[in-house]
Amino acid sequence: MSEPTDGPFDVEDGQLDTAALFSNVLMIEDEPSHAKLIARALRGVVGTVHHAPTGEEAFKLLSSTLPELVLCDLRLPDMDGLRILETIRSARPGLPTIVMTSSSDLNDAVTVMRAGAWDYMVKAFDHSFAERVNLVITRCARRKLQQMRELQVRAERDAFAAAVRSSPDGMAVVDREGGIVFSNESFLKLYEQLAGRVDEPESRNIVTALSAKNEEAAAQLASVFVNEDADTVLRFELCVAENEDDAPTFYEMMLTSTLIGRASESAALDIRRFVIWTRDITDKKAQERFQRDVLSTTSHDLKGPLGAILTSVELLNDENGPAADKAEEMINRIGSCARTCVTLIDELLSARRIQDGVLIVRPNWISVAEVFEDVILDYRSMARDKSIELDTELSDENLDVYADKLGIRRILANLVSNAIKYTPKGGRVLLQAKRGDRTVLITVADNGSGIEPEARPHLFDRYTRLDKHTGVEGTGLGLFVTKSIVDAHSGTIELKSQVGAGTTFIISFPDGPT
Repeated sequence: MSEPTDGPFDVEDGQLDTAALFSNVLMIEDEPSHAKLIARALRGVVGTVHHAPTGEEAFKLLSSTLPELVLCDLRLPDMDGLRILETIRSARPGLPTIVMTSSSDLNDAVTVMRAGAWDYMVKAFDHSFAERVNLVITRCARRKLQQMRELQVRAERDAFAAAVRSSPDGMAVVDREGGIVFSNESFLKLYEQLAGRVDEPESRNIVTALSAKNEEAAAQLASVFVNEDADTVLRFELCVAENEDDAPTFYEMMLTSTLIGRASESAALDIRRFVIWTRDITDKKAQERFQRDVLSTTSHDLKGPLGAILTSVELLNDENGPAADKAEEMINRIGSCARTCVTLIDELLSARRIQDGVLIVRPNWISVAEVFEDVILDYRSMARDKSIELDTELSDENLDVYADKLGIRRILANLVSNAIKYTPKGGRVLLQAKRGDRTVLITVADNGSGIEPEARPHLFDRYTRLDKHTGVEGTGLGLFVTKSIVDAHSGTIELKSQVGAGTTFIISFPDGPT
């Protein structure tokens, strides 16, 4: 928490700027000559002064001017000052009020202070009156600033406590034996994963809880607790699974040591405390693992087609090489393998550009028929290898779409490639296009294995691959890249699938610039 200061109420010589703190003042005084003298004494000490000669007028000004300080006579024609004090305490608790009276009776002073006045002074209009007014107002100003500091500290403490309580990260304060002095809900959730539910908060001990799951981590913590070094920082990862069959949850745990108060006092009072922060890093670990798998898989997937290319080239260069028909087949195979390599590399590069926020599309009017023809040409040999029928249907041969040419080819290449990969031999992949309501709709449909309902919500996420297709080459980036390019066109992509019957992707492009 920040250290409270007087801020705008400071002046160069270190004195308080009471005029800034009390910029709006209500003076309740029935005697005109007294009011004039008091107003003169207040000049430069406070800001604007509003004068009320009666209690009734004072109540009106109290609500209309919202003063920051009230100076009130003890006796008024229509009521006494005690009633005004009671009203102020009820309507504006905490409003500084100074009672000014001609009475020097000590009992009057005691009575008004008990009624809620901040200070009391006798109206003796001598040469020191202005100085005494300044002194009393300065005293109230210091009390007001102290009150403001306390409110600020309390507000910051409450805000910090609320943030800690609601934080998704776990936080606990523990003593030198590992006993938990304080913990938020997130930490308590981890503790119960380690030790089960504990109904007596005073019996919770982090070392005991860790011992059941991770003896090494428990030993590390225990050694820190007996270490006298106040700057100790310990960080480690923790894997927790409630049952052997459950998927583990990974946590990062960090411990720091702190001394409360001065070191000598802490040593005497034994109030060394340790703060433990925990964070659920299960998703992070899964992503790191998947990224490693992607790099490994991509390297493996590149080796296959590159090896096939090299073998085909060697056979073609052999002086006793294959016959013409076989040579053409090998050339087609080289092209297909090269496209596979390019696709894998493009997916990785595109995903990186998207992550860096530098994916740029330059839409223009292009022929859908020409785009379809290019994609069919690229993937005809891949489809032929699996005896898959690769067809197109256009509602209008002259249909144009407003899109980035490389971007739309990337989209269709990903969808057609996936459709061929996941459609069994003898299947069919169909590209269709038609004009919609202020849109151009392009569809890629297959009669392959389909996608399970539970897998669909995450299909366009980065590094997503279906468990049943782990044996099929790919990075898990294709559909993520596809959707990102569609989004960059202000378009939409929709999935329809039936397990065992096939999958259809429907891409909608705006029919012109947006």
